[in-house]
Amino acid sequence: MIRRVAVMAVAALAVVMSIGSLVLAAIPRVAPLPDTYGFRGGAELIVASFAVTGAAIVLRRPRNAVGWICLICGAFGALSQLMGTYASYALLEPGGGRDAGLWAAWVADWTLTLTLGPVSSYLLLVFPDGRLPSPRWRPVAWLTLGGLALWTAGTAFLPGPMHDGFPNPLWPADQADAHIQTALSRAVLPLGALCAAGMVQRFRRARGIERQQLKWMAYAAAIVGVGALLVPVSADRKPLQIIQMSTLLLIPAAAAVAMLKHRLYDVDLLIKRTVVYGSLSAILVAIYVAAVVLSEALLRPFTGASEVSIAGSTLLVTALFQPVRRRVQALVDRAFYRERHDAARMLDDFSVRLGDEVDLDAVRRELVSAVRDAVQPAHASVWLRR
Repeated sequence: MIRRVAVMAVAALAVVMSIGSLVLAAIPRVAPLPDTYGFRGGAELIVASFAVTGAAIVLRRPRNAVGWICLICGAFGALSQLMGTYASYALLEPGGGRDAGLWAAWVADWTLTLTLGPVSSYLLLVFPDGRLPSPRWRPVAWLTLGGLALWTAGTAFLPGPMHDGFPNPLWPADQADAHIQTALSRAVLPLGALCAAGMVQRFRRARGIERQQLKWMAYAAAIVGVGALLVPVSADRKPLQIIQMSTLLLIPAAAAVAMLKHRLYDVDLLIKRTVVYGSLSAILVAIYVAAVVLSEALLRPFTGASEVSIAGSTLLVTALFQPVRRRVQALVDRAFYRERHDAARMLDDFSVRLGDEVDLDAVRRELVSAVRDAVQPAHASVWLRR
């Protein structure tokens, strides 16, 4: 009972701190807040989602480390956002209190490492059962924990710029050098890669429910990876930044579905539709751009305008949507869902043969044969009522 109350209290505190950060950001002020990547409030929503997801997992599976990681990281993330927003208010607003703002920025910096580090590394290593893939991964686990500890300690106690470029209050401003902190943060990247390799090995050996759980996390990680590819082109483009930040919400959502096992087996359909419509969108965009460029080059000497080429390209893409979708879906089924594709093809062939058959015994034999070839049951029989 005490543990249940404590878990719910930590999750509620994380939500309250996230709301407090948004309230501080909304207070009218003379000096504007620094620009936020994506949209203001996105980070608060993400860390609150982690905290709530972690609490739900811990209440259902208290001995699983995945829930505790999500809960603790979400709570530290909410604290980091609250302190960061207060630091911006105190350090930029006249009369806000520089000393308190510097210490708030200091807390925001090192608590942020306790949010990003475990989620991007150790969580991947122990997902979904909370244990290592095998005892051989213990050196990787200890190395990861040591690297995260060094990163947090370096961020807190080494000289270097902090939140929004303000100096570390533990060091004079003229000693603000970010080289060591940058090296420590980059050293976490190979550790995250090692933990991801552990998840890959676990996925190759997993069967049944565990394999479906890993599919959910792999699906979310793949979408986040695609969103990360937008970083080079999203510097001054808010819509792309919002899309990229929104993809991070898939991590706690996937963890919740995988651990709580609600609609667990829907991931196959979700992956299939994502691949189909993602490929379809890329193909149609490429066709549209190529058609516009080509038609403009051909029609410019006669029309001198691009409206005709745009209209023609739009009609072309509309006409090609269904044929291209069917073709892409067939390719995806053949490549990733071979057994299901073969079963569907067998049933189609059976329906064609059934239309030409009039003998009842022959129909029975064809039906049993089609069922055995399509779903491969241990036993199949047909009972006909006279």
